[in-house]
Amino acid sequence: MKRMTVCPYCKAEINSVHVTVKEIAFVHYEVSVSEKYIGEWHETSKEVDSQELYETRCPHCRRKLPLYSEREINEFLAGSLIIAQKSEVRYTGSPIVGFNGYGYEIYEDAGDCLLLRPCSWVYNFFIELFRF
Repeated sequence: MKRMTVCPYCKAEINSVHVTVKEIAFVHYEVSVSEKYIGEWHETSKEVDSQELYETRCPHCRRKLPLYSEREINEFLAGSLIIAQKSEVRYTGSPIVGFNGYGYEIYEDAGDCLLLRPCSWVYNFFIELFRF
């Protein structure tokens, strides 16, 4: 069974994130005169020209997560991208670090956190084999 994704700050198991997106849109209105109002505005259509992911937050603690693309969000929720606080990571002197007893490759340094990708099963097998 797949373990749920964990927020690096509040440690809550999460299966969703809150995403804020900026949209640039063309909104069309019909402006008319009625008995009560001069210049009554009615939206007739809206065409989104572009979207930009603005921020991603934990649904529990509301802290900002360092995820900046739809792909990163999907990978994080699927468990193939892990966010870990730097203080919880064991550095090995290479781009591979230890976290929660497993080996991970550093995908991105995000200030107080690292985005990590799981290493191959072979690497983790040798970690377990030679563990003291």
